[in-house]
Amino acid sequence: MPATSAPTIPGFTFIEPIGEGGLADVSLYEQRLPSRRVAVKVLNHHLRGFSDVEFEQLKALLRRMLANAG
Repeated sequence: MPATSAPTIPGFTFIEPIGEGGLADVSLYEQRLPSRRVAVKVLNHHLRGFSDVEFEQLKALLRRMLANAG
């Protein structure tokens, strides 16, 4: 993700992109308070139109996948 496309998030400063995938882009940000570096995942544009129900279904699917990963 080029720096120009990284979202502006109040309280955070964009550092650099970390990775990108089919569902989202991940970037490194500096959080102001508390002062720390955090990874922020931003859904790709084709997913931003999801309804609340569709988004909750996606979250539940990802939770199940993570629970079975280890």
